[in-house]
Amino acid sequence: MPTPRALVAVARLAIAALLLGAATACGQGSTPGSGPTTAPVGGPSAVTAAPPASGMPGPSPLPDSGQLPIPTPTPAEPVAGQRQTATPWTLVKADGTTVIVQVVSGGPPCNAVTGADVAETLSTVAITTWTGPIEGAKASDCAGPQPAIAAIQWIRVTLKAPVGTRALVPGHQP
Repeated sequence: MPTPRALVAVARLAIAALLLGAATACGQGSTPGSGPTTAPVGGPSAVTAAPPASGMPGPSPLPDSGQLPIPTPTPAEPVAGQRQTATPWTLVKADGTTVIVQVVSGGPPCNAVTGADVAETLSTVAITTWTGPIEGAKASDCAGPQPAIAAIQWIRVTLKAPVGTRALVPGHQP
């Protein structure tokens, strides 16, 4: 049977190994400009490693939760306000006379999606989305530096005729 002194020595070694493992794991961040340190959406959700040389098991890996749910914005209409800046959009869905586009803006009250213009021809549908201050926003609220917030919004655009085989193209470019 091991002596109490030997048990204390083993316990100290185990604690030192755990602390060293935790310190090493915490220090595995990224250097500035090297990109994220987490797995991309849909990528591996757990990192597994060999047990430490001491034979002590490390922490259990996180359970594999599969694909993480991605929030889906609710399509909305542009809000009343100034059409100050033509803002790029990305197609989400086109169905009949309804087109859903994704617009990234700074968010209200100073930078909301305030309009969408459509120019239809036989071969194309040109969409211009506009951002700016919402109606009633005080100039003093929007003067000077603003918080760096990205509001992802899905905007519903209604066409006069179904999209069909027509190309969806950006309208006015910023």
